[in-house]
Amino acid sequence: MKEKTILSTLLLILLLLIIYIFIIKIFNIIIPCPINHFFHIDCPGCGLTRMFLSLLDGNIYSSFRYNMFMFLLLPIIFILFIDLIISIIIKKDSLIIKMPKYIYVVVLIFSLLFGIFRNII
Repeated sequence: MKEKTILSTLLLILLLLIIYIFIIKIFNIIIPCPINHFFHIDCPGCGLTRMFLSLLDGNIYSSFRYNMFMFLLLPIIFILFIDLIISIIIKKDSLIIKMPKYIYVVVLIFSLLFGIFRNII
């Protein structure tokens, strides 16, 4: 039962992201970043929507320029997402070797550093 709930949640999130991308493409309505709106700085996630839209248009250079950090993490996130879905469907452990917990801390630290440096430079 837990696997169905996780899988349903993941698929719902994916569906909502796809719908959001199509709403942006059709109506040009973009959700603004609250951190940028109130504090006038770019957070580590600023530019993600533009990055995805540039990827959909096939413009890899612009996509990279909008958010370099997430652009580089995107293949890893995609692989882990697919691995999670497959492991839920076949009801076995993850196909990829479990990542040590410190990797998450390292990614978080790099994300924060990216957020700081993108506002300094």
